[in-house]
Amino acid sequence: MTRQLNKGGLLLLLLLLAAAGLTSWLRTRPDIVALPAEAEAIRQIDFFMKNFRIRQYDYQGQLHYTFKGRQLNHYEADARTEISGPDMELAVDSAHWTVQADRAVTAGTQSAEEIRFSGNVRVQQENSLLIRTETLLLQPETEYMESLEPIVISGTGRNIEAASLRANLQTGIHTLTGVRARYVP
Repeated sequence: MTRQLNKGGLLLLLLLLAAAGLTSWLRTRPDIVALPAEAEAIRQIDFFMKNFRIRQYDYQGQLHYTFKGRQLNHYEADARTEISGPDMELAVDSAHWTVQADRAVTAGTQSAEEIRFSGNVRVQQENSLLIRTETLLLQPETEYMESLEPIVISGTGRNIEAASLRANLQTGIHTLTGVRARYVP
């Protein structure tokens, strides 16, 4: 009986030594070591904010937009900002727009020149118009928004479905593709 235990113990010892040797070899390979370090560098948060509110004013000192959210994480390596629970109020001339979503991302810039909203995106214009989609690109400075995902526009007596949306909020020119609409007087 002790011979079987010794053979089993010897086999277990050999397997453990082989696993330790393999682990050591994998750690010394430069192509494998570099990947986690690069991924970690990209994911390194250099600052964050909780329950934040950012106000942006135009050149005349008028409030252009307010951007709120539950959490903001900024990543140093690629200047990427990830926001959870984004809520943006944008003033365009006398109209006010609200954009809400599950999350948002700004990439490559310190400011919010281009914000990509995703997950249950809702765009509302002063309680008269509601746009729903899954993703939305918003450029607050140029007051441009676009979604290449299906959208639903609803309001008093109307329901419009479209394959995509491009909208210039300054000029009021909106382009929809693949439109199906229903109007109820």
